[in-house]
Amino acid sequence: MANKVSLIIPAAGHAEYLAESIESCLSQELPSSLEMEIIVMCDHDDDCFKIASKYTNQGVVAGNLSRHRGTYVAQNSALQLCTGRHVTFCGADDTIPPHRVARLFRLMRRHGPMTLANSYHKTMDVNGSITGKSLESLGGVFMYSMELFGILGGFRDWTCAADTEFVYRAKNAGANIRVVKSYDYNYRRHGYQLTEGSSTNNKSKWLRLCGKHLEH
Repeated sequence: MANKVSLIIPAAGHAEYLAESIESCLSQELPSSLEMEIIVMCDHDDDCFKIASKYTNQGVVAGNLSRHRGTYVAQNSALQLCTGRHVTFCGADDTIPPHRVARLFRLMRRHGPMTLANSYHKTMDVNGSITGKSLESLGGVFMYSMELFGILGGFRDWTCAADTEFVYRAKNAGANIRVVKSYDYNYRRHGYQLTEGSSTNNKSKWLRLCGKHLEH
């Protein structure tokens, strides 16, 4: 549907934050002309799936991979269920303010399907208290058109940074980044993000891999 956004929450761990994430997504303030669906895809995580399933009576779609495959396989699996023309993401440990989806959607409509839409973000601590602001757009939570996914395919089956690699591929294919100048994402810092784990935090390695894939 042209006026529908699919919002995906990939859930692998962070069960203690998942309900807060889902509720922030359910609290989006949308114009009457815009529909939204929420898909929580758990990476073989029964605790997260149990929490997500509590929201199915509010229209949330809950899925759980049969074995551990990683965040990006979970996201690709969720993409197969999407019925919206546009898709965006929220971390299972993060939250989004009430106007984020509507603002990004307006940006997408204004600039077309070859657009990557995002916003500034705030950081918060484990308790959800805001600790800072950043003009950076986080790589994993852009809004895309499903048309762009149709052109490029989904995310690489990587342990980390496949969202950054997807942005590189999109830009290489002619897509443009557009940013809403508001702090419309709340990123929780707790030390257990993929980019901060001991086995997945070598950013230079992932950037080299991105460059390698773009060369071929």
